[in-house]
Amino acid sequence: MSLNNLNEGQDSFLDIIANLVGVLIILVVIVGAQATSGLLAEPDTESAVAQQAEEAEQDLAFETQKVNLQAEQASRELVSSKLRLDLARLEMQANDEKRLAQQLATRRHTMLMQLEFVRAKHEQRKKEVRDELNQQQQKQLELQSEKIQLVSQLESLEKSINAVSVTQIETSVETIDHFPNPIAKTVFSNEIHFRLDRGRIVHVPMDQLIEQMKGEIRLKAEKLKQADGTRETIGPVNGFRLQYELGIVPDSQTGQPNARVVRFKRFTIQPVSSDVGEPMEQALQEGSHFMNVLSRLEPRRTTVSVWVYPNSYDSHAKLKDWLHEHGFQMASWPLSAGRPISGGPDGFRTSAQ
Repeated sequence: MSLNNLNEGQDSFLDIIANLVGVLIILVVIVGAQATSGLLAEPDTESAVAQQAEEAEQDLAFETQKVNLQAEQASRELVSSKLRLDLARLEMQANDEKRLAQQLATRRHTMLMQLEFVRAKHEQRKKEVRDELNQQQQKQLELQSEKIQLVSQLESLEKSINAVSVTQIETSVETIDHFPNPIAKTVFSNEIHFRLDRGRIVHVPMDQLIEQMKGEIRLKAEKLKQADGTRETIGPVNGFRLQYELGIVPDSQTGQPNARVVRFKRFTIQPVSSDVGEPMEQALQEGSHFMNVLSRLEPRRTTVSVWVYPNSYDSHAKLKDWLHEHGFQMASWPLSAGRPISGGPDGFRTSAQ
């Protein structure tokens, strides 16, 4: 209900009150007039006057009741108007709250969508960072492994260089007090050697050649009574020859100034032909000589040492992958072009990769 309806109800109530007051005034005037006329009337008219007074009193009661009913109706209409106004106000408030709730729901949905977008973006970034870290760690592990391999190869090369260096010795030979074994068997245990040159791989019978050399050293030492050193050759064994050198050096352990001892200086191993071995592609096939040699060995307890030349690094990579796949440990000995396999008193024990 609008304010205009409320004002109209209040005006109706005031009009009823004014009418009631007017009726009361008229009745008072009538009663006063009748009372005045009654004083002047004759006794036989007293009944008529009494009847008129009674009728006037009934009319006054009726009008009074009518006015009361109208006032009550106006009051009820006023209350009804207020209730309708309150209802309209409540409806407007409910609509405002409903509209606010819809706005809040829309805002909440928007915020949830933004939050989900941020969460998805954060998860994607975490995954990218994790993948990047994994790649970096993997690269660091590869670099560390390569570093260890290169350090091992460098140490082996330094030992080989030191082994083949020729030292100056004295020419006089007085006595030979003792003859130590120059090479220990444990240097070559659980290790098999191959030579890789121009893409062709061949088994080097290192153990057999070394064993024959050790058996001959004591006999060949007799030559050192007349010379400062000797160079001997063994083989060929499976297409390879071994050449070794013996020399005499002062013996510092006895304390005698003229005491001398036989020392092993170095050895070299070379093939009898440059075309020995089989191509790498053929060697990795079933039935090849390479496969037959490895079939007699236990992979987990065997280190495959490969003497490789610069012209065969590609074949070396293929061989490395194949050996690792089949459970063999591998050690690499890079050789410069034209340089033979060699060793000395310190040996050439490799570090498995």
